[in-house]
Amino acid sequence: MVTFSQYIKNHRQTKQFRSSTPHFEGSPFKYATCMRVGTVKPKKPNSAQRKITKVCLTNGRYLIAYIPGFGHRLQKNNEVMIRGGRVPDLPGVRYHVMRLKKDFMWLENIDRYQRRSKYGVGNPNRRLDILNRREKNKANRREKLKTLHKIDKKLMKELFTKLSENFLKITN
Repeated sequence: MVTFSQYIKNHRQTKQFRSSTPHFEGSPFKYATCMRVGTVKPKKPNSAQRKITKVCLTNGRYLIAYIPGFGHRLQKNNEVMIRGGRVPDLPGVRYHVMRLKKDFMWLENIDRYQRRSKYGVGNPNRRLDILNRREKNKANRREKLKTLHKIDKKLMKELFTKLSENFLKITN
């Protein structure tokens, strides 16, 4: 509750909104080019080698982004997509590189069923449906080709017999 003196002096002001991803200028994602790829050590209680990359955004700004997941093949001048999201044990790292966008792919094939949009993974069940549909379409095409081949044989026989009859008529 505001005291009377605070009310008079007008000292109570609403806090200004501060973006957690200031380099994006309001965008949810940005494309970027890798400038440097390396590893850093995390803050005190943790110990590891965290993979990071320094990138240049399409708007010309530079930032450091975290490379998530197991293993990567990112190199200098690779195109990547950056999203917001800080890494708590790396000071100054407020961005993540998105998997399966541009040049940044998984090393192995992983089926994700939850939080798929975060990792850019399609629906695995839908993928199976598409594969099954493809197999069915291939089988249907094979059957059509077989029937067409049979029809072609019949037509060729009929044509050959008609031609031979006409030829016999002409020669006699």
